[in-house]
Amino acid sequence: MSNRLKIYLLLFAVVIGLMMYLEYTKPQPIDWKKTYSVKDKIPFGAFVLAEELPKLFPEKNIEIVENQTIAEFFIENEELMEKHDNEFFILGSNFLSKTDYDYLLDFVKIGNDVFFATDYVHENLSNKLKLTKVSFMENFLEKDNKSVYNTLCNSYLDTTKYCLREQNYFACFSNFDKKNAVVLGQCIDTAAWANFIKTPYGAGNFYIHLLPEAFTNYYMLNDTVFEYAVNSLNYLKKSNIYIFEYKKSAKADENKSLLMYIFANPPLHWAWLILLWSAAAYALFAGKRLQRIIPIIKPLKNSTEEFTQTIGDMYYNSRNFSDLIDKKIKYFLFFVKENYYLDIKNVNSDFSHLLSSKSGVSKEITDKIVFLINKNNNTEEDLKNINAEIEMFFKLLLSAKHF
Repeated sequence: MSNRLKIYLLLFAVVIGLMMYLEYTKPQPIDWKKTYSVKDKIPFGAFVLAEELPKLFPEKNIEIVENQTIAEFFIENEELMEKHDNEFFILGSNFLSKTDYDYLLDFVKIGNDVFFATDYVHENLSNKLKLTKVSFMENFLEKDNKSVYNTLCNSYLDTTKYCLREQNYFACFSNFDKKNAVVLGQCIDTAAWANFIKTPYGAGNFYIHLLPEAFTNYYMLNDTVFEYAVNSLNYLKKSNIYIFEYKKSAKADENKSLLMYIFANPPLHWAWLILLWSAAAYALFAGKRLQRIIPIIKPLKNSTEEFTQTIGDMYYNSRNFSDLIDKKIKYFLFFVKENYYLDIKNVNSDFSHLLSSKSGVSKEITDKIVFLINKNNNTEEDLKNINAEIEMFFKLLLSAKHF
């Protein structure tokens, strides 16, 4: 591993470590999701309610029903349809089906009660009970201290007006069966609107409270609003109270895919992105075949010329001119024999004529070479002359491109 790669890996590890530290130490964002679940401790969960109900009603049997729809619960507990001392408390009702409502209607009809704390009334229920729900928004920040107040209508309980700060969505009943229904609570703006009613159905009653937020952790931990929620719960009169908890929890995500779960959690989301970036960086920089650096080997230098020069200098310095002339003549004649196939035993005028014809070199040059070969050469001057003529022969030969 090269030093540069080590530096890159170290910097990458430092950056990842810093990001993990910042992610771990930063304040966790508040989850304002409205789950209404007794398992959730988030602001709009109902963990506090589940903890306080046994203390508020120690004489009652309180049971939390989980992992079952209302229809499934009634199918497994058919005996409840024959008793009249049961009450269901349902916080939030978006998870109920038409079949669930049909079972609840039959359940209430025989003399039991159902307490709904919900801002959603299914048409199957509203049609049976002749209810019409409307909703309106209220922005406290723009209305100069004008707020919506909630109060109960039963003077035996409490008639204090409670303001649910931070709550800007309210629902109320614009129409209901005034002949049979009883208004238990109101929200008051410029007028009083019924938002908590008791309406009979058969031998039992439906209690419908359109402000489910009042029963969540955020307001149950508020010393003032807590009284409003507790006084509303005093209408739970039956001996057995069943709280339905079917797929409401923020933690109950059985149908959520793995990627959806990862993307829903910022730390896991960041880890997923870092994994993808790391894989891309590895493919880009380290995906190539790794091998040692191949050293540059310089080719061997052709020292033939230097060697020849050195040998020539040795012969020349020895002053043995006759030997040098003899070797010069032998090398020349060998070249002529190999390239022009001439008989080198008789170096005469015929030889000169044939050599000139085949090589293209003028006969004047070949005649001089033949003359110098046949001459008795012993001096330095003779060496220079024969060397000059032979060099001229090769120069003309190259220019004529006969070689």
